[in-house]
Amino acid sequence: MREPCLRGSGLLPAASRTPVTTDETSVSIRISTGPRRNIPEMTPRSAQFQQVPKGVADLAAVQSYDSKALSSGAMQKIIDTDGTGELPKLLARFKELNPTKYKSLFADKGWTVETEKINPKTGKTMNINPIAYFKDPNDPKMQPITGSALQQYIRQCDGANWEKTMKPWRDAGKDPDFQSQQIKDFNQRIKDTRNAQFKIGKAFYRISDFVTSSRGTAQITDESVNAGSGSPIASMARTVRSFYQENPTAPSNPATWTDEQRQEYEPRILQLYKENRGAMTDADDRWKRIQDSPCLSDNPGSI
Repeated sequence: MREPCLRGSGLLPAASRTPVTTDETSVSIRISTGPRRNIPEMTPRSAQFQQVPKGVADLAAVQSYDSKALSSGAMQKIIDTDGTGELPKLLARFKELNPTKYKSLFADKGWTVETEKINPKTGKTMNINPIAYFKDPNDPKMQPITGSALQQYIRQCDGANWEKTMKPWRDAGKDPDFQSQQIKDFNQRIKDTRNAQFKIGKAFYRISDFVTSSRGTAQITDESVNAGSGSPIASMARTVRSFYQENPTAPSNPATWTDEQRQEYEPRILQLYKENRGAMTDADDRWKRIQDSPCLSDNPGSI
């Protein structure tokens, strides 16, 4: 292997790059031409999928320029430098649900995922966190690689490995079945974010107990996408504590809020959330794009 280039430009050659379709405020979902019957329709509850800031929301997007080995898809799920991550989990689900497409889109092009290994002490098969591997299908001498070795392989200075590793993900992002899997995953992320629980005093509450607007839900889901699924839990706990310090007479159980109280409280909670949320990439720009979207509502209950 030639000397790797660890800088990594993160961009495909201009002739092969898949552009993100944008307007001033949002990013469109790229759906390939051809049959659409297997792609779930976007519902009002998941409309915020269409408003994720620039750089996400492209179903065929793929890059390798940051600290991770590779990022791909609508949520820019990653293969980490140990080979695990949300992208191998997505690939494992796709392999289980659609083995034929998994073979044609990924395995035949060098990408595989493993969910089991042999325990060296017992000799028995054990489940592991999914790990993604790449092996050049045209190089019979190559061994499957993952993690940091994969990262270096992708970013080799002469660019020889870029297309062979990245193009399968870009092509899969245009396939209706893999698009469907991504959209289902995104809808699940929205549900998981809304149902995430945190403790205030002696009681546990869900994020959806305090934020019920589609815009607020989009903002919090965006943190989950960008900073990890656990990040909004800590951010909302800080936010709600700040809210009650500021509003000590507000009912402690949001289920008892009147409509008038919720109309007053929710916008303030979202303002406090912006101040209390965890570190994110391009945080201010991401926030503004969602706030400026005409497709989302600030009205409580609009999710």
